[in-house]
Amino acid sequence: MPEPFDYPLANPPANLRYVGPIFEDTPNELPEPGRPLVLVSFGTTNMRQGQVLQRVLDALEFLDLDVLCTLGRVSIRGLRPPENAMIREWVPHMAVLPRVSAVITHAGLSTVMCALANGVPLVCMPMGRDQPLNADRVAALGAGLHISSQSSIDVITTTVEDVLEGSSFRHKAQQMADVIARYGNGSRAVSELEALL
Repeated sequence: MPEPFDYPLANPPANLRYVGPIFEDTPNELPEPGRPLVLVSFGTTNMRQGQVLQRVLDALEFLDLDVLCTLGRVSIRGLRPPENAMIREWVPHMAVLPRVSAVITHAGLSTVMCALANGVPLVCMPMGRDQPLNADRVAALGAGLHISSQSSIDVITTTVEDVLEGSSFRHKAQQMADVIARYGNGSRAVSELEALL
């Protein structure tokens, strides 16, 4: 992760190095949308997020935007996608994020880093693991908002509208994109490893 995303350390170890995230090169997969595109991604493992996904899809149904929702091993049979939603089992985030206006996510570190590397603000709805900590950092950095995974449809709708309409969220996310880019997508990690030889 980039240093600003970590919790501030009072006494960092002398051998601590931040080398930033490393991303695979992937081609863009989606055409330029005619209206804002929101990515809904709750990861690639099933954390019983089916009900959360349905509430998010319901919250986005009547907004003037398009939705790309990845399932994360949730069965499509349990969902009622609205007309403005494209449903996929999985997509490489770095291939679609250049076209995305906001990400609604469980706040797994990989999803958060991919979004921030593209300057895309987030609505974080953590469900467990490291996700609440990541969501807290996104909110603390001003790059998005943190709400409960149990939030109502109305709360989700309002939060998404706030993130899409609030230019400060995109500005802060773009600042993080600049920070992440300076790590050189793995080049700093290689330099640190080579220094050990």
